[in-house]
Amino acid sequence: MRPRLLLLCWISLCCLHPATAVRAEPESIDLQPPERAAWSPRNIVVGISSFLGRWNYWYAEREVLIETVPAEAAVGLYYIRSNFQKRYEQARTPVLITLPPRVDTTTKDNVKIHVMADGYLSKNVGFNSRKIPSAIVIQLEPLPNNLVFFGHTDLAGRTTLTLRTTEEPDVRVSKSRGFAGFTLALAETADKLEDGGAVSGGHVTSVEVAQVAEDVLVRVKTLNADVEVRSKNGFDPIRKEHILTLDLMEKGTRTPSGAQIRSALQVPGFSLGDPCLRIGADVLRRDIDPQLLARAFRPTGSLADLFRREALKRLGRLNKGTIRTDSGDMLRTGSPIELELGLQTASRVIDYFELLIAFARTRPDPQTSLRSLVAPEMGSAAFAPLWSEIEASRDGCGR
Repeated sequence: MRPRLLLLCWISLCCLHPATAVRAEPESIDLQPPERAAWSPRNIVVGISSFLGRWNYWYAEREVLIETVPAEAAVGLYYIRSNFQKRYEQARTPVLITLPPRVDTTTKDNVKIHVMADGYLSKNVGFNSRKIPSAIVIQLEPLPNNLVFFGHTDLAGRTTLTLRTTEEPDVRVSKSRGFAGFTLALAETADKLEDGGAVSGGHVTSVEVAQVAEDVLVRVKTLNADVEVRSKNGFDPIRKEHILTLDLMEKGTRTPSGAQIRSALQVPGFSLGDPCLRIGADVLRRDIDPQLLARAFRPTGSLADLFRREALKRLGRLNKGTIRTDSGDMLRTGSPIELELGLQTASRVIDYFELLIAFARTRPDPQTSLRSLVAPEMGSAAFAPLWSEIEASRDGCGR
């Protein structure tokens, strides 16, 4: 009864975990050269050895099973004889290759295997055709760099794309001929984005992020072919991430002056303590992760930094040079140190989000403008429900 019980247990495990019981059937590939190896005096030695009990060693057909980690990978299979390629085949692992009998090989016959898988370093391995084992497992190493964030913002006519990687990226840029835009290639980088980096707005019509073997390709389509692109590299010491920033704008566009930013923030009809704007501000504070808010107000040298700083100063001018937090602290905007403290706790400054909401509504794309100021790391799809709720509160106030 005991063997039968063990058999039943094994069957039940296979039913509960079918993935462990089902194994992909290997693809069969014939890698034998089209012609036989040339005769040489060694054939005499082979014949004598065969009669002495090594017939199967020399004359039996041979098959080699090639598997990889990860389980599925693309392989290029080469049969080399005296430095000349005699056979080349492509397949996906697992693969079962057929090789010529050893009697039909030379000491210079080699099998070369090139393995590629998305997100892993490619690898080359080689074996002498006579000494190759009957089963091979090739383990690939993960790529050394990871693309962990792709952000898109648009403010004051400037569209910004932000890429964050765990290591300093090796970036190649190519101008696209088939469409208006360009393509970025991040060498030896793995795509670790959760949402695929799909964005649009401002000067960008669409972005496609794809893993192609060892590289991440970022295809950016723009409204016009003559859009100017300016890049900047940075490093976030807190998160230990490298930052690549791309600013897209019309040619000749300059950074807005302080006077222009102050003028834009003089929103008509804005007043301190507006109850309708407060409802929208409460939505932002309630639904946006505090860590995202903290990172949003961390200075990065972007255009949004200038607008955030001037917005605090604007509040100070409206309130006798001071701003207040929801905990009762009072800060003077005329003091550089206190102004910096205000920026670090900007999400808790009374009337600050209210001013940003009122300002965003004066922009051509208010939703993107507000997201660019308060939550640049949030995707458009995630921020859209918040904006809808903010606009609904506006309608409820009869505005």
